Amino acid sequence: MGNSRQILKYFVIIMVVFGVLGVIGSFADEKNEEEEHIQIESDGKGSRVGIDNFMGGSKKSISGDFGGGEINNMMGSVQLDLSNATLASDQVLDVSLMMGGVKVIVPKDMRIDVGASAFLGGVEDKSEEGNPAEGPVLHIYGSIFMGGLNIERN
Repeated sequence: MGNSRQILKYFVIIMVVFGVLGVIGSFADEKNEEEEHIQIESDGKGSRVGIDNFMGGSKKSISGDFGGGEINNMMGSVQLDLSNATLASDQVLDVSLMMGGVKVIVPKDMRIDVGASAFLGGVEDKSEEGNPAEGPVLHIYGSIFMGGLNIERN
């Protein structure tokens, strides 16, 4: 029993240290945001985004035809602004999040389907109130561990 308490105590200390490092990294990157961990590919089917973020902050806006993509975020913050984007066909955005936050901003006329699961975190979908009845769908899937995924309409 005492051995498992020691392990739990060290696990909690390690998680707190990682959390503090993530917050510090997020504040440091807000002043000096870099886009070296953002890749955008265009293949005629729309701009596809790939964001890999570790202990930093990232903001990216996409306009024109959006072709889906993925966001991998660990102990940092990512904002993907799709408010000027359109969908020619159904697309998928995969979000993998650990101890941080991801915010996705979508236009008022884009259909959204959110299928993300969270453990010790949450998914807040503020886009539900204005989901259009017709048109292509942006499917947002993901796994969230100790973080938050926010979807908003612009």
